[in-house]
Amino acid sequence: MTYLRRYDFAVGLLVLLLMMLASPLSGQAHKQAPRQAQSKFTINGFVHDEQSGETLIAANVMELNSRSGAVTNEFGHYSLTLPAGEVLLQFSYVGYQSDTIRLQLSSDTTLSVSLIEGQLLGEVVVVGSPNPSGVETATIGAQHISASEIKRLPAFFGEQDVIKALQLLPGVQSG
Repeated sequence: MTYLRRYDFAVGLLVLLLMMLASPLSGQAHKQAPRQAQSKFTINGFVHDEQSGETLIAANVMELNSRSGAVTNEFGHYSLTLPAGEVLLQFSYVGYQSDTIRLQLSSDTTLSVSLIEGQLLGEVVVVGSPNPSGVETATIGAQHISASEIKRLPAFFGEQDVIKALQLLPGVQSG
């Protein structure tokens, strides 16, 4: 009988110990608030030419703080998803002045931008060389070997051989 009481006491003590160990862990889990995902919002719109109103295809839209960006599609539309907060957007296109816009992003936003034509490059003139490059002649890839050069090559079986000398040139293979 005393053996059973000791067994019950040991089991009860073990259960109580396990409950005490588990309760701080479960208490901390309830006290900690779950981490909320950082909210992100989408900025979208069109990029136009200011004079004609024509959409600009493949214009660059870059957020300068996070260095993420987008390119306008064939309709001049862009879409960029960014974290909430202050954003600094730069719109650029070849031949146009860049435009930078600062805004506070707190919801999905539509922002269309018109770019102004910038300074264009001057005329570029390409002038050819009057010297013939040898392309018009029939000697392209021709090799000239003098008799003295053939005599300097090693002799095969004691005699100078023109055909064997030609096979020593780069790009020539024996058939």
